[in-house]
Amino acid sequence: MAHLVVAARGTSNLEEWCARLPLRRGVAIPQQRHTSAVAEARHTGWFAGVDGLWSRTVPLGVRTADCVPLFFFDEATRLRALVHAGRAGIGDGIVESCTETLRSLGAHLPTMRVHAGPHIGPCCYRFPRGSSALETVVREIRWAREAKGSVVSVDLGQEVAQRLRCLGVERVNTDTRCTCCHPLRLPSHRREGTSRRRVLLGLLCGKESLMSVDPELVSILACPETKEPVELAPQAMVDALNALIAKGVVKNRGGEPVTEPIDGGLVREDRRFLYPIREDIPIMLIEEAIELPPLGL
Repeated sequence: MAHLVVAARGTSNLEEWCARLPLRRGVAIPQQRHTSAVAEARHTGWFAGVDGLWSRTVPLGVRTADCVPLFFFDEATRLRALVHAGRAGIGDGIVESCTETLRSLGAHLPTMRVHAGPHIGPCCYRFPRGSSALETVVREIRWAREAKGSVVSVDLGQEVAQRLRCLGVERVNTDTRCTCCHPLRLPSHRREGTSRRRVLLGLLCGKESLMSVDPELVSILACPETKEPVELAPQAMVDALNALIAKGVVKNRGGEPVTEPIDGGLVREDRRFLYPIREDIPIMLIEEAIELPPLGL
């Protein structure tokens, strides 16, 4: 499952938002209302009233900004599913619902594997003892709670993993990057405390690979400004750009100095802008792009 950081302004109209994604072709995205509902994605576009989608052929996507994006893949049947698992949805049974849906379609638990993407960690997902919010948490989270002094920490990733193991799914991989405090500053409702402006977009294409940036993913990505195709930056360009970043002479389109080296980049077709890749996550935001010609690249 690939992850992208994308802008999400105007999310009240999901269909319009989907059309503005930095993608060259469509994906199927659930409405995401913190339910346990899972549906088949027979076409691209958005699906009302569900938090998970399954398919064998249609590219899938989910939006998260602290919740857990879950990728299910069964090696025997090639069934795939992508799920938005927030605390309320986990409590409502989205993990069990998706697993049972795939089983009813012929998937086998011994050949099923699940990957949990970046989400808020127990380091930041905390509730004061005696609070009404904690009472709700206790009803929804069965296992992954730990009391530390006056607060209770909740580990959504471990809760998902424990529920899957209780269902008989043993092959579970969990990304431990916390969206709230990780240095990459992944989108986080809890940290920003504002309405959603950026989200982490989880994408699942035709391959079952869990690699974040592979040729198939790159083939469907596009510049969020012009929708021009993008391609992986040559290593020589990445090295040269990192050398300039180390000298302190690089700014992004938002006018902010770029101080952290990049692991890679996606170059727009006209070779004018590069979107940085950090820790295997492409940052597909216009203001984060780096203009190449002024840097001699």
